[in-house]
Amino acid sequence: MQLASLRLLNITKAKVKAAHQADLAAFHAESFLPGEFRLDSCQRVLWLCTEESLKAALCGRAVPSFVEVFAGTSAYQFLLRVATGLESQLVGETDIFGQLKEAWKKFEAATPATPLKSWIQRAFEDTKEIRSAHLQSQGGATYGSLVRRMIRDHLERAEAPEAGPVLLVGAGALAAAVAPYLSDYETHLTNRSQDKLETLKQELSHASGAGVSIVSPGEMEALAWQQAAVVVVCIPMDSTEDSERISRLRGDALVIHLGGMRHQAGEWTEVPGFRCLDDVFGLQKSQNSVRSLRCAHAIKACEDRAKLRSLGASLAIPHGWEDLAVFA
Repeated sequence: MQLASLRLLNITKAKVKAAHQADLAAFHAESFLPGEFRLDSCQRVLWLCTEESLKAALCGRAVPSFVEVFAGTSAYQFLLRVATGLESQLVGETDIFGQLKEAWKKFEAATPATPLKSWIQRAFEDTKEIRSAHLQSQGGATYGSLVRRMIRDHLERAEAPEAGPVLLVGAGALAAAVAPYLSDYETHLTNRSQDKLETLKQELSHASGAGVSIVSPGEMEALAWQQAAVVVVCIPMDSTEDSERISRLRGDALVIHLGGMRHQAGEWTEVPGFRCLDDVFGLQKSQNSVRSLRCAHAIKACEDRAKLRSLGASLAIPHGWEDLAVFA
């Protein structure tokens, strides 16, 4: 498959103009381009496909006006920017790369003969190289480090010597990324999937100095919500269950919800100690000047790497002076 036939479609949820909000609310990502690779995160929905498969899937339909379409080299460049975290609100964060790899793993298992495989593999290789060269040791460019900072700031304002028990809700990729940053606190884990909790507990037990325990569903989970001084939620907001969760909270609890933005939070916004992705991104922006130059270099690296990939499948193939014109 040639790079020229690569297509990437993207919806950045926070950037959709007000005029399209109703259209977006009625839009069903699952039924749009069925059978094509899709990444659905809290910030975006992204599809990757070939020019031929896009035409076949659309069947003459127009692409919605709030969907960005990238082709060829531009598609590959945008894919790199997403994978390296440069298109995230938390610029340079690493969690999106894990989400992308997990989404691809599931897609590839269901579609082993996909022509996208070679380009995804190259994108993974390029992402690692760009991150290693430009985005390492940025300090705070992870959800976990920002959550830890928010907890410490909360304790300082409350003049509390320690946080007390921390309840971590969820056991997916985001929870696994945040959990190591809670090692200074007694941490309770809860999730619907007990198997994932056992795996997460084993990984954390080696690093935690304050103890890690699993909370079983039912009365023990309800008690954990009541006793937790800090609750870190790493699952989507759920209007059918959030009311009960909120009713269990102790009055002075700090709640850091990583499952959505404030406009999606509903009843959570009435909780005095509620924080969400808006607050996480706000904290990140205050620290952003330190890493802005590195991010600029990484953005240029994504552009250059995409141009190089357009010259041939392998970066090991030498190119002549005439090829350097693509960088002019």
